[in-house]
Amino acid sequence: MNFIVGRLVKLMNEEEAFWTTCMILETILPLDYYSNMIGVLIDQRVFYILLKKRIPEIVEHLDKLQFDPSLLAF
Repeated sequence: MNFIVGRLVKLMNEEEAFWTTCMILETILPLDYYSNMIGVLIDQRVFYILLKKRIPEIVEHLDKLQFDPSLLAF
C-alpha cells in the first residue's frame, strides 16, 4: 500500500492523496482486508506456501535464522 500512496503523493497534494487512499480502501478492498487484517494474513500465508514450494532452500535458510518469511510479504 505504501507504494500506491507514494505514487499518489507524487501526483497530487497530500490531502487529495489521503482521501484517494481512503476511497481505495473503502471501495475496492473488502472490509475484512483492512479492518481485522484477515486479508493480509491470508496473503502472507499464501506467500509462505508458494515460497516453500518453489524455493525451499530460502525457506530453510530463513528458518535457521528464525526469520518469518511472511514479513517479506507484509
